[in-house]
Amino acid sequence: MKKNLLKASAFLGLAISAFVLASCGESAEESTEVVNPTTTETLPTTTEEMSETVEITDLDGKVFTVSETKDANVVTKALLLSALNGVKSEKNPYAIAFDAALLGSITAKRSAITGTLDANVKASVAASIGDKPYTGFDVTKELTEEEINKAILEVNNIAAVASLKGEVLFSDFVIDEKDPIFTEDPTLLDQVKKQALALAKDKIDADIRVFIKENTAYGEFFAHIPDAISSKDESDIHYTPKTEGIFNDIAPMVTTALSDYQNSSLINFYNKYVEMMEFDENAKVKLEPIDLSMVNAEFFESEEYQRIVSFVETLGIEISEIKDGVATVSLDITGAKVKNFLKLIGQDSIATVVNPLLPKDESLAKIALTVDLAKARLNHFEISIDEIETIGSVALVVAALYMPEDAVLPVDSVKGSISLTIDVKYDADINAVAEPKEGIEYEVKEYL
Repeated sequence: MKKNLLKASAFLGLAISAFVLASCGESAEESTEVVNPTTTETLPTTTEEMSETVEITDLDGKVFTVSETKDANVVTKALLLSALNGVKSEKNPYAIAFDAALLGSITAKRSAITGTLDANVKASVAASIGDKPYTGFDVTKELTEEEINKAILEVNNIAAVASLKGEVLFSDFVIDEKDPIFTEDPTLLDQVKKQALALAKDKIDADIRVFIKENTAYGEFFAHIPDAISSKDESDIHYTPKTEGIFNDIAPMVTTALSDYQNSSLINFYNKYVEMMEFDENAKVKLEPIDLSMVNAEFFESEEYQRIVSFVETLGIEISEIKDGVATVSLDITGAKVKNFLKLIGQDSIATVVNPLLPKDESLAKIALTVDLAKARLNHFEISIDEIETIGSVALVVAALYMPEDAVLPVDSVKGSISLTIDVKYDADINAVAEPKEGIEYEVKEYL
C-alpha cells in the first residue's frame, strides 16, 4: 500500500515543493482563449464562460492558457507545467515565510474515560539569506584564514525566526465508573477523578521563539504543562539560551551551498547535493537524484501521465477560481472518492472494509490552495475537517489491519473538527530579522 501511495502522490509532491520554493518569471497577460492540453488546438470561449485566465509556458515554449475548470486533464497539465517551470528556473526566492493557524476541538474516548481537547495554536517561520551574492569555495582544499573570515562575514546575512504561541484546554470529562478497570483497582477511580478535575481547571500553554541573527542563535522557551500530566519539576518551563558563532566551523560550506542555490535551478541544486550525501544502508529514507529528462512533450501522451490524470480525476481536484493571475486549486474529499481512490491504487480489500463507515456523498474534508501558476508559488493552503469521527473510525480500522494482534490502539474513538491554514510569503514581503527582547538575560550555551 505504501508503495502505491507514494506513486500516487509523486506528482502532487513535486508540484507543492515547486510552489513553495520556486519562481519562474513574471505573470503573463490575460487571454480569452483556452488551449486544449492534448493538442495545439485553440478553443474559443466567451466572457460568460470564463472571467479570468492565466498563462503558463509549456515544454515547447508555447503558451498554455488555463481557466476555471474541473477537467482533470487540464488541471493535471497546469499543475505539472507550473511545477516543472518552477524547479527548472534559476530565479529562486531569497526569503520565504509561513504563517500557520490551527484550531481544533476533539473529543476522544479511551477505555472508561471520555474528554474534550480544544486547541488554538499559531506558528510562524521566516528565513532569509539576503539578496547579496555568496562566495563559493573549493571546500575540498584547505582555505586561507582570509577566505574563512570572508565566509564568516557573509553568513551574518542569514536571518531566521520561528515562533509558536498557543493553548490547549481540557473539558467535559466523563468517567464510566462501572468499567471493569475500576473494579480491578478501586483506588484507580479516585486517581482518575482527581486528574480529570485538575486538567479541567488547567491548560497547556506555550510561547516559544527561536531566531538567528548575525551568526548567533537565540531561544525563548516559556510553557506551562498541567501537573496532572507532568512532573512537578517540569510543569513550568522558562529557558532562554543563546549560542554564538553557530556557522563559524562550517561557514565556507554554507556560503558555497548558498552560492550554488543562487546560481542554479532548484532541480540542479537538489541533485548536486543529494549526490554528495551518504546514506546508511539500513536507512528507511534515502534521497536520490531526480531525472526530469523523461518529462518531455511526449510525456503528456504517456500511460504514466494518464495514470496521474486518473488520480486527479478520482479525487476531484479542480481549479475552482482564478483571480489576479492566482489560481485556487480545491478538493472536497467524500466517502465515495476515498473508496474509488483506494480501488485505483489496488487496495480493494481496504476499500471493502472501510466502505460501511464512509458516507457516500458527505464531505469529510475540504482542501484549498491558492497558487500563482505562472511563478510556481504557493500563496495559501487550508484544510478543514468536520468529520473527524468518520475519518478517525476509518483510521482506527486501517491501523488495526496492520498492527500486531496484541497491540493497543491509542484511543477507542474520536470526534470533533479541526482546521489548519498556512499563508506563504516571499522575498521583499518578509522581515526575518528578529531582535532579542529587553529584560531577558540569555544564557550562553554550546547548543540551544
